[in-house]
Amino acid sequence: MQSHPDWTHWITVGRRWQDVRHWWPGDTPWAIAVTAVLTQHTRWERAWQVWQRLVQAGIHTPDRMAAYPESRLAAMLRPVAAARRKARTLRELARQVRDSGGDLCQWVGTSPDRARDRLLRIHGVGPETADAILLYACAIPMVVVDAYTMRILHRHGVLPAASSRIEEVRAQLARSLPRDVAMLRDFHAYMVMIGRTFCHTRHPNCADCPWQAFLPQGQRPVHATQPRTPDHSGATGPVCRISGGRRSGGDSGSGMGIPKRNPCT
Repeated sequence: MQSHPDWTHWITVGRRWQDVRHWWPGDTPWAIAVTAVLTQHTRWERAWQVWQRLVQAGIHTPDRMAAYPESRLAAMLRPVAAARRKARTLRELARQVRDSGGDLCQWVGTSPDRARDRLLRIHGVGPETADAILLYACAIPMVVVDAYTMRILHRHGVLPAASSRIEEVRAQLARSLPRDVAMLRDFHAYMVMIGRTFCHTRHPNCADCPWQAFLPQGQRPVHATQPRTPDHSGATGPVCRISGGRRSGGDSGSGMGIPKRNPCT
């Protein structure tokens, strides 16, 4: 990283702008893990509807999901993207958790590296999904990096070039951010919300962004030529997407599932 920002100050400014406590819904760690998988390449509204459908059908625990036929589970998961692949992912994860006693967080353990590695061995779980599950479901201090984070850090002069690799950035952030779960959750939430609301790919609205003051010295704030109004109409729950990848169906860094009233694309 070219600079070492005071991340506490960034988060404090974000909190003055909007409250992100209870940002990711879910009554249990398992609910958070399932929705983290469902939001890959899928808007949160659809993912949450599918989760509610699973709850109503009684297929919302590791035991029930592990025993449910994969083809029928895939049909239940529609209209989320890649329903067949996600059915395989969720049944594999459910079997692992079920066979270890039914407790997701007990299965992953408390060692961040070991827990992450255990999740990454599940087909369809990539780094971004794994980090989100550990941070939000099991309160393990992990840094979640997505495309919003990369874009904001580049524009604020924190990263040297747009070609920086997400895993390298995650490691650098892990060294500079406090190992505090609440702060890491807020850091991720504000990256997504500010990326979605102000730091658009083509038409950023720097002038209205709460993090405008953190732009490189001498850089002129940009007014969006085509401003977009964020959707604050829905219930709480993630709204952006975790993307799936190739080798294991993992993430490619295009956004996490976030609450609907704090939307992401």
